[in-house]
Amino acid sequence: MKLTAHGDTLSLLVVFALCRGSAYGFTNVALDHISAGNVFFLRLGSGALALFVWAGFTLRSVDWVASDWRGSLIYAVFGNALPIGLITIGQQTVPSGLSAVMMALTPLFSAVLAHLWLPGERLTARAALGLIIGFVGVLPIVMARGGVHLGTEVIFGLAALAAAAICFAGNIVFARVWQPKNQLGTATLSLLMASLTALPFLQVRELVATSEVTAVSASIALGVVCTAIALLVMLELSKKAGAAFISTVNYLIPIIGLAIGAIFLGEPLFWSDVVAFALIVCGTRLVQPAQSTGLRHSEPATGETV
Repeated sequence: MKLTAHGDTLSLLVVFALCRGSAYGFTNVALDHISAGNVFFLRLGSGALALFVWAGFTLRSVDWVASDWRGSLIYAVFGNALPIGLITIGQQTVPSGLSAVMMALTPLFSAVLAHLWLPGERLTARAALGLIIGFVGVLPIVMARGGVHLGTEVIFGLAALAAAAICFAGNIVFARVWQPKNQLGTATLSLLMASLTALPFLQVRELVATSEVTAVSASIALGVVCTAIALLVMLELSKKAGAAFISTVNYLIPIIGLAIGAIFLGEPLFWSDVVAFALIVCGTRLVQPAQSTGLRHSEPATGETV
């Protein structure tokens, strides 16, 4: 029975990683033919619609809205609208595989923000060393793709991706101090709020005129698969596994992102990518406190996970 339960949990983790890791490839495909504003809107809008339909069949009341709407608004901005917008901007100039690896910095940024905002989570010397190693790990992947001759646009894209990772990290820290009464309801409401912020970026004429079905389909897949389904899988996973086990997804997503970029989009891989990823993983492991990775049935996680 234990082996079966662990197998189910591992399967959920892999599905979650595939949903999240494929997002960077879908984004690059979509951006090849339609504007970043439309990709941004289609991802949030289709994700919100899919989650709203699911919530409509599963939620039995809305009494949680009165207490959860403020937290939902914070999740909407820092867990959805702002980071997804920044990722979409960043991927206009940064390959999908590199974008996925940049997001692996999220737990490192989370440790820094927790140190600043949460009195009980001060950084130790071991954790500080981990932060240095993790951040240094970004250098090999950047240097392999242009070194000191990186153009302004690529540097801007990398900065946007780093800012997105900081947003995700802030959302993770917020989730440690605030738990909603209804997780699915809060997730749905936050995604609906986020989709409203994307409306000003919608370019209706371009979207109506486009004949690129692949790009539109990729944008919708971003919303349905990489956002809505990924969130539902995460909520189910959080009921069965501890935070340390779930955090291992941060190691799987960059691998999946790099693999999809190389296999389907023809993006180059470098031996230094392995070194970079090893440094980021090592740094993250040093930053994270020792926790049990066993299965559990309480304290579900909230918020957006990269």
